[in-house]
Amino acid sequence: MTKRYNTRLLHSYRLYTIPQLAKLLRVGKNTISRWISLGLVPVDRKRPYLFKGWVIAEFLLALNPPRCPLRPGELFCTPCRKPRRPSGGVVTLEPKTPTSANFKGTCPDCKRRLFRRVRYAEIPQKLGDLIIRYEDENAPVSSSANRPCVEYSEEGVGTIFDDDGGGDPCPSCPQPQSVGEGTIG
Repeated sequence: MTKRYNTRLLHSYRLYTIPQLAKLLRVGKNTISRWISLGLVPVDRKRPYLFKGWVIAEFLLALNPPRCPLRPGELFCTPCRKPRRPSGGVVTLEPKTPTSANFKGTCPDCKRRLFRRVRYAEIPQKLGDLIIRYEDENAPVSSSANRPCVEYSEEGVGTIFDDDGGGDPCPSCPQPQSVGEGTIG
């Protein structure tokens, strides 16, 4: 994982030497020498090297671009380092805490795991048109419109309940009542 440097510490039109820059960004002098070999351009090629603040900030942002937010239906592939839609449009929901879980899927390009951490309240927005499945791939948990309920035991193990009629109903959720014949009023 690459380090993100605080470019807000740099003043745009100030000149920095290598020792000043190393102290300000909390890196070694060898790191700055490596940056020079990667394309950080000093004001001139005379020693001591001087660097403009805005040039350093642009270089660091290009070296490590900001993360892009995931859209609905996308999970992040760590080996590809890009957002991807899981193959088959199917994800597995793995409960982590009482308020959040992980979506897991398979990358269509490299065939490795995709991940996305979600809060239970945000599952309908983050899921998009994907389908959630249990670990048993033949049993669907829910569609994008319904949120699975998770109940935690004292050991912290989560149990997923299905409220769309296909599996075990959640004991804490209100169950639909059957309506008898007749008119209201």
